Amino acid sequence: MENNKTDSKSQKTYERIMDCALILFKEKGYNNVTLQEICRKAGITKSTFYYHYDSKETLIINYTDRISRNSQEDFSQILAQDTFIKQIWELFDRYNQKNMIYGPAVVRQVYRSTLNSKDKADFPRDLMLFPTLVTLIQRSQSAGEITNESDAEELAASLYYASRGLTFSWALQDGAFSVPDRFKAVINSLLLPVPEHRL
Repeated sequence: MENNKTDSKSQKTYERIMDCALILFKEKGYNNVTLQEICRKAGITKSTFYYHYDSKETLIINYTDRISRNSQEDFSQILAQDTFIKQIWELFDRYNQKNMIYGPAVVRQVYRSTLNSKDKADFPRDLMLFPTLVTLIQRSQSAGEITNESDAEELAASLYYASRGLTFSWALQDGAFSVPDRFKAVINSLLLPVPEHRL
């Protein structure tokens, strides 16, 4: 069972298990990796695995939470951008870059596992960074960087839906296109930045 232990040793083990599993999933494919292989690569026992995760399925679902946490940890770099629209872009680009590291096969499995889990979360409003995105959009509107004056919460939700759709399509097409390039076009089309702030 996933445990919310706060001690650093437990957190490091939790992260090491996920890192090793994701590397194996990328190399061999999710269905071709056994729990024993994950444990061997992470240097742990099966009981240690089960202390941190219910199953391989739970591990892959928790991958998306990890990306969100990492984006939150990168927050100072996101805010270091000199315009609000660049901060919006950076928030999504960090997510996209992390997905590209592990590749389309891992991302496909994340979607399969999430669908199988019957997760009832209110996507995207339950995401950790959703309120931050709403605020960045409001500030971008107030600063005159974007011309779309629609409700900031609806714009934020639309950006998350577009991001999910692009990521899903990228995974289905086995990484056949550049998600960042296409997502820049989405931001430009949806937020309607003034010419000097187009991405």
